[in-house]
Amino acid sequence: MISCLLTAALTMRGFEPKHCLAVRKTGPRFQSASRTNQGVSGHHNEANAGKRRAHRPCVFTFAGLVLFLLQISAVLAANTDKVTLLNGDIITCEIQRLERGILRVGTDSMGDLDIEWTDVVGITSEQHLLIETAEGIRYFGRLTGSDDPAFIKVQITEKEVREVARAQVVLITPIEEKLRDRLDLDLSLGYSYTKSSDVAQFTFGAHAGYRAQKYLLRFDATSIRTTQQDAPASRTQEAILDYRHFLKKRWFALATGGVQENTELGLDLRTFAGGGGGRNLIQTNRTELALTGSLTASHEEPTEGTDATDSLEANLGVEYRFFVFKQPKRDVLVQFALIPSLTESGRVRSNFNTRFKLELIKDFFWELQLFVTTDNQPPEGAVSDSDYGVITAFGYSL
Repeated sequence: MISCLLTAALTMRGFEPKHCLAVRKTGPRFQSASRTNQGVSGHHNEANAGKRRAHRPCVFTFAGLVLFLLQISAVLAANTDKVTLLNGDIITCEIQRLERGILRVGTDSMGDLDIEWTDVVGITSEQHLLIETAEGIRYFGRLTGSDDPAFIKVQITEKEVREVARAQVVLITPIEEKLRDRLDLDLSLGYSYTKSSDVAQFTFGAHAGYRAQKYLLRFDATSIRTTQQDAPASRTQEAILDYRHFLKKRWFALATGGVQENTELGLDLRTFAGGGGGRNLIQTNRTELALTGSLTASHEEPTEGTDATDSLEANLGVEYRFFVFKQPKRDVLVQFALIPSLTESGRVRSNFNTRFKLELIKDFFWELQLFVTTDNQPPEGAVSDSDYGVITAFGYSL
């Protein structure tokens, strides 16, 4: 059938199939024939060259048609998953990801769709998937139809099949997932100005997460710059990279590093890196609660003076996240870290941050953030031993 399509397409373009065969005469046999006819005039050679140039479009047409057919077959093969909803509708699609109670699928006619996981009563897929439960148990396989809508059936091997309670499933992701489906990115900007005090504040935030089969990579960057007439500018900035390698029963190994600046606390530059571990105590389609612990080495340069400080610190943290994906989508994140120094006697730092995100229209959101940072032994040049602020910004989710 494909050969008939190729022949028809080439004929419509005005190229007979024999022209394609003529182009093949570039191998050793054709070259030998050319050497036996070296006495033929240059005019004859130019004519042959002209014919070869005339046949070149046939090659491009053939290659283009093959690529087109491959693309069509890939699309047709991808959209073979089926999702059955509470109202009886069946959606033929490509499963992209289940996370935080939302099943995202791709369709030919309606684009990407977000479906509440509680609205799903049946799901099948020929893709090789990772399925994770609230207990941290992971299954690898394909999804086959289950007779009980409260369960999904995972075909692990030809002989091994597991039924998993649908309400316990918190993550489904293809093993060969596309980069854009694994990556979450939020960008936000904010600006405020108070005329009476002549204070202007500019804020920028970038929050990215990349989840693979066995690890989670997160990057968070914030910048808060405050200017006021007859006063030095204040800067609070940080960029932190966080790597988590998943272990059994919701445990994970942790590696972290970053840079920070806080002129209010007399900190011109802090660089740090360390490692440890943690555990997800709660992991559902609405709530996540995790505890972390790590050791970090840090290097600090004060805003005044030239004496830099190197120290070893413990970092004890808790993270809580709550999300609602019914319109309007809402997301609450609360983070707290207690950081006692192991090499500077009596020094204790703390970081508290909470962020509320409200989706206004698709992918556009409004954000409210509160942060409090303390240091009972701040570097030389500090204005205070604490810094806090409230930030509002608008952003976009990719």
